Amino acid sequence: MAIRSDFAIPVYIAISSHNMLKLIRTALGAFFKALPSWFRTRYLRVLLLIPIIWYVITYMLADANFMGWSNASTAKDFLEIVHPSLLASGVALGLLGFAITKNSSLLFISVMCTFGLAREIGGQGTSIILYLGLIALITYGYANRDKVQTLLQSRLASSCMATTFICYLVSQLLDRGVIKRIGWLFIQDTTWVPPYSSQIEESLESLGGAFLLATVAVLIVLAIRQRNRNRSE
Repeated sequence: MAIRSDFAIPVYIAISSHNMLKLIRTALGAFFKALPSWFRTRYLRVLLLIPIIWYVITYMLADANFMGWSNASTAKDFLEIVHPSLLASGVALGLLGFAITKNSSLLFISVMCTFGLAREIGGQGTSIILYLGLIALITYGYANRDKVQTLLQSRLASSCMATTFICYLVSQLLDRGVIKRIGWLFIQDTTWVPPYSSQIEESLESLGGAFLLATVAVLIVLAIRQRNRNRSE
């Protein structure tokens, strides 16, 4: 009997792991397949103006040496406080909203903020936490779409969340030197670097945190409206 039990446990774990990996592959495949169509038909493109304007504002502030921002380390020290503060606010507001409305979309976005906050606290070496967290959230959302309907059905909330990751993506392209190397191809000068790239990188990260906090705020409003509508019925 003990032999059968000892054999059954690893078999069960292997089968469960295989099923989980299959679900993750299916969820990620469906997500990336649907993303271009969603961006064309549902994304509020007007939100893209905000990162562009923010980029220009950050450049102007750094160029004017506002609060010493022409020094990259001065700007970075300030913005590295702002970004985690925004994420922590997102966690707190999301959990408060979930406690009040019991809307699972708020819990979903709170967990997302938590993964982002963990990465900020842990530093660059812990980015894997954020990536694994996003994979887990995509998989959960795929398998439990009914739990995140408020987020999926709201163009404003989902667009704010998407803009968060657009800001993060551009920030990472600056941080990894990708934009710099693209510039080299056009100007044929390997000494060129984007002006105030460190300041703009940190600024875009903070803007991404602000968009994630805005997502939480929109979801709270929608969840309260939905709760009140259900009560009136």
